[in-house]
Amino acid sequence: MRLSIVCLVAYTLLLPLLVLGNTTGLPTCASDCLNPAIAGSSCSPDDTTCICNDAPLQQNATQCVLTQCMPKDQLTSKKNMDYMCHVPVRDKTQTNTIIAIIFVIPAVISSAIRISQFSELSGFEDGFMVMALISAILVGVLEIPIDSLGFGKDIWHVPLSNITGILKVSYIIQLFYVTSISSYKMSFLCLYLRIFPNPGLRKALYALMTLVALYFISFIFLAAFHCIPVSFTWTGWTGETKGSCLDFNAIAIACASINIAIDVAILALPLRQLAGLNLKPIKKILVLMMFSTGSLVLIVSIIRLKTLVAFSSSTNPTWDNVETGVWSSLECFIAVICINIPAARRLILKTLARFGVGSYNRDTEPSNSHSYRKRQPPATNSFIMKPVPANVDHEALHRHDSHRGLIHDERSIDSSSRC
Repeated sequence: MRLSIVCLVAYTLLLPLLVLGNTTGLPTCASDCLNPAIAGSSCSPDDTTCICNDAPLQQNATQCVLTQCMPKDQLTSKKNMDYMCHVPVRDKTQTNTIIAIIFVIPAVISSAIRISQFSELSGFEDGFMVMALISAILVGVLEIPIDSLGFGKDIWHVPLSNITGILKVSYIIQLFYVTSISSYKMSFLCLYLRIFPNPGLRKALYALMTLVALYFISFIFLAAFHCIPVSFTWTGWTGETKGSCLDFNAIAIACASINIAIDVAILALPLRQLAGLNLKPIKKILVLMMFSTGSLVLIVSIIRLKTLVAFSSSTNPTWDNVETGVWSSLECFIAVICINIPAARRLILKTLARFGVGSYNRDTEPSNSHSYRKRQPPATNSFIMKPVPANVDHEALHRHDSHRGLIHDERSIDSSSRC
C-alpha cells in the first residue's frame, strides 16, 4: 500500500533528545517544533517521563512536524522518540514467511498427487489449476524478501531505504494474488461444465465464467496502473516525486467484495442439481457437503475483507497490513488445496484397497450414455439416479474420472467435490 503523507498522525516526537541536549539524528524541522511544545506544557525540561507521557505536548509537536517535515523526517523523529522513551520494538516479520512455508507444502503435494493421476492435462480446469498453483507459490515466495525488508515492524523502525522495496514487492504480490484466485474460480467452473449438462445451468456457468474473466482483467489493470506513473506506487510515499494515484484501499475492498460474491455464486450453482439426486438422505448430505467445502475459501475471503476494511484507515502500513498479507496467502493456498482434494481422496482409496481396507473400482459407471432418461434398475452399480431426466452427464463424469478420479459408485461420488 502506498504510504500517506499523514503516516504519523497521533505519533509522538523525540522530545527527550532536546531536553537532554542531544539532538543527534533529530531533523532540523523537528527541532524547530519542540521548543514551543515544551514551553506550552506542564513538564519540566529534565522530566523525561512527563514529556513521554504528556499527550497534549506530543500532539502539539506532532501537528507542527506534520506541516514542517517531510515523511522521512517524520519517521526518523518517531523512531528516536521510541528509543528514548524505551518503547519496545514490535516485530512480526516472520509471520507471513511461516504461513507461506506451512501451506505451500500441502498445496504442492496435493497438486503433485492430482497430476500423478493422469499422463497429460485433460482439460481447461487442469490448466487453470496449474496457473493458480504457480501464482500462489509466487505469492508465498515473495513473502520472504518482503519480510526480510521489515514488513511486520512499525514503519518508523523500518530502514528508510527498505520502505520503497517493501512497496515494490507488495505491488507484485497483488498481481499474483488476483491471478491465483481468478484461476481457481475458472478451474471449478470448467469442471462444472464437464459434469453438468443441464442447459440452464450451463448458461449460468458461461455467464459466471465471463464475469470472472472481466473481474480478472479489471482488477489486474487497476492493481497495475492505479498510480501514474507506475513507479509512483512505491516512490510516492517520500513526497519527493510527482504523480497521482487512485484510492487503492477502495479498489482492494471492491476487489475483495466482488471476489466473495463470485464465490457464493459458484458454491450455490450446483446445489439444486445435487439436491435432486435420488440418494439416501445420508448420502445426499455427504455429497452436498463435499460440493460445499468451498465455504472454507469463502470464510477466509470474508476474514480478509475485514482486515482490508480495518487497514483502510491505517497510518502504520508495514505493521497493520500483516494480517491482510496472511489471509491473502491463506486464501491462495487453501484454494489450491481444495481444488486437488478429489484426486488426493482417490489415491487414498486406491492405497487402502491395496492393503485390503475397503475396495476401489474405477469402472463402475457405464460410459456409453450421456444421461439417464428413467430411473435405473437396482442392479446398476451407479448410485446417482433420478426418476426424471438427469442433470448430471455421467459420460463426462466417466471421462473425467479417467484423469481425476471422479468415481461414480457410492464409495467415491464425493470426489467430484468443489472446494
